[in-house]
Amino acid sequence: MMDMSVYLETFAHATENLSKVLEALQNLLPQSLRGRVNPVIETVKGHYDNEIAILRLELRDRDAELFIKELSSKLNDEDKRELAYSLDLRVDGSSLYLRLDKGQAYLGRARLTLRGEAIKVKLTPTIPKGSSLKEYLRKVGLLNV
Repeated sequence: MMDMSVYLETFAHATENLSKVLEALQNLLPQSLRGRVNPVIETVKGHYDNEIAILRLELRDRDAELFIKELSSKLNDEDKRELAYSLDLRVDGSSLYLRLDKGQAYLGRARLTLRGEAIKVKLTPTIPKGSSLKEYLRKVGLLNV
């Protein structure tokens, strides 16, 4: 039985167009999931009483696997090398944490970022017994080193 999950979260500040932020999030998904899975949107108040929408999306099992394959196809070689070199900083337990550039996602690309507006991604794949997270990530094409 699979027990794989992917969690995505981003913010839409009052100065941003919510539909564009939603589109950026959807652009990271495989075509087969777009429109079929939708984020939960929670509106909160910021420090200066400004509205902030928090968009959260959780994918499980087969949908999570499809997302990981899509992400692997969208990340460029430079980002895959960066991921390989910084892997220890991005892993906690059996989960991998990424920050993807929200502006690039809106344009249909997946690019790692360390700062600025980001879509946070938590990947918790099912690792075959006797294998490691690093081996799994290499197998699915997220690492190329």
